[in-house]
Amino acid sequence: MRKPLYIGGLNFNVIKYLLHIVSVALAVELWAQDCVVELRAFVEGRRPCGQCMVQVLQRDSTTLVAFRYTDSVGRVQLPLPEGSEELLIAVSQFGYRDTIFKVRCGVGDTVYREVFLRALSIALDEVTVIDKLILMRKSGDTTTFHLRAIELGNEVTAFDIVQRLPGVDIDDRQLKYHGKAIAQILLEDVDLTGSDQVRLLEQIRYDHIDRIQIIENQNLDKALEVDSSQLEMIMKIDLKGTPSE
Repeated sequence: MRKPLYIGGLNFNVIKYLLHIVSVALAVELWAQDCVVELRAFVEGRRPCGQCMVQVLQRDSTTLVAFRYTDSVGRVQLPLPEGSEELLIAVSQFGYRDTIFKVRCGVGDTVYREVFLRALSIALDEVTVIDKLILMRKSGDTTTFHLRAIELGNEVTAFDIVQRLPGVDIDDRQLKYHGKAIAQILLEDVDLTGSDQVRLLEQIRYDHIDRIQIIENQNLDKALEVDSSQLEMIMKIDLKGTPSE
């Protein structure tokens, strides 16, 4: 009778069986991976649109599925949830007209798209349907949220809307944006910073708010020169009837 072969103390047949299970599991995982949209964004002259904002919205145009920024050569890759139905993808950049298109892809598919943004005409005073779909815009270090596109209609305080802003998380009653702490909350340029940011926001009525912005790379101590690692992030809240910059 042939003796069983052992490798590293394990029966060879057992090893083969385990490898078979692993290979089947990997095959199932690869087959069931999410749909991926690979996008390249350009502005006029076929120049890459670096730091273009790309938002994935459900067909109701108010529910954000995902968002990212393009890299320096205008590329971005967006994995979409398994089993996604038809979605809207909106691409925006300050100074250019927003572009929006529909996408539908099945499990494991990869969809490639190139998007070209046209410069915004100074004479253009209409608000297009596309503009109404965009949940936020970024210009330099400042991200401005389109509150009317995000709200549900039952907001009472500033906290009710802030907790729904894309990219904002709450950890131990402190705000974070993309995982980085928001060091300061400004209401009409008055510093409201405290140990409980949630409570501060709960004291502000939502129907009084005109605009909310996240501003990155801020030096909070103007008397000192700091390096980039010491720059902070702030949230700025403007009230209705107050002139905006």
